[in-house]
Amino acid sequence: MMQRVRCLSLLLTITCQLTITRQYANAATDVPTITAKWIVIGAGPGGTSCVGQLLDEGVDSNSIVWVDKAFNVGRLGACYRNVPGNTRNLVFIDYLYHYKSFEFNTCSIEYSLFKGGHNDTCPLNGIVQPLEWVTHHLRTKVRSVQAVVNNIAHKDGIWHVHTAEHVIIAPRVVLATGSQPKDPLYQAQAHQTIIPLDAALDASTLPAHVTPTDVIAVVGSAHSAFLVLKNLCALPTAKIVHIANTPVCYALEAGRHIFYKHTGLKGLVARWAREVYENNPPPNLVKKIGEMCTLSDLAACNKIIYARGYQRSPVPGLSSELLNNYDSHTGVIAPGLFGIGIAFPELVLDASGQYEYAIGLNGFMHFAQRVVPEWIALKF
Repeated sequence: MMQRVRCLSLLLTITCQLTITRQYANAATDVPTITAKWIVIGAGPGGTSCVGQLLDEGVDSNSIVWVDKAFNVGRLGACYRNVPGNTRNLVFIDYLYHYKSFEFNTCSIEYSLFKGGHNDTCPLNGIVQPLEWVTHHLRTKVRSVQAVVNNIAHKDGIWHVHTAEHVIIAPRVVLATGSQPKDPLYQAQAHQTIIPLDAALDASTLPAHVTPTDVIAVVGSAHSAFLVLKNLCALPTAKIVHIANTPVCYALEAGRHIFYKHTGLKGLVARWAREVYENNPPPNLVKKIGEMCTLSDLAACNKIIYARGYQRSPVPGLSSELLNNYDSHTGVIAPGLFGIGIAFPELVLDASGQYEYAIGLNGFMHFAQRVVPEWIALKF
């Protein structure tokens, strides 16, 4: 691991993207500077897991600065509250009580998460609400800055995180900056509209984008694609065309093991896929499975929903080349720069022998538990 850090140090030195631009260097004299030992950027599940683990490891709370533009549980809280979850309630509950620093046993609010069965699933708002409480509680322990990050740069062994009102400097920065839906494969033609994935995943917002005369293409084979199909099949449309290059895949429980745990369908969406999609599909649903999406497939559709998964959100000041050097085993991106959460997940070996990324609170928790002590021990 130390050899990799030395190699990344060389890369860091020669990457022009990491020098402070003249614009931000000049601006730094006009805004206050906050000095810390750790900066955690992002307050979604990944960032919350990291802050909790740092505190549980005994890191001084005053040495941590937590930065987020809203502190509203990230994209999960901003966009997906009404989306059905595919994780058992017990997994969420275990997460909340795992971190001593969360002190969730002091929370007196009776959240809906605790009213369902442990093996049931719930809308994601069921976990967003207690995470809002956790976020507020952690902000009373560490220093927090609610602001948009405009630039991240490295100078003389120190990271500089620029916002409109502060420059925050520290030797260690953790990126929990989240992901966003993957870009469309093709630009929409004049007669076509692309429905945003965030709107399509929510059964309460999708109807505003759909009319009974629409011919709608859904491109993708992941969990998000089947949730979109489920939502669409409940609405009046002329035709739904599902284009996917792989067939439906389910998470399979076998004793203590779960095959395709992170990539297979689970919960409500899995039941719908088995009962409706595979065995009793509506007559207006056309399947094109095992094919790559082409322009000709989309030509007859006036609306398109790309549900191809998620891609890492851009990080201001840091090049894609640098971020792509992320080590999915150690979480190290460069000396003093680390990643966690959906943008920087751990690569794990599934029970089936397949490698997949551990996405979700449970995955982020176990990753943080393993790598944060290693980050603390690293010397630069």
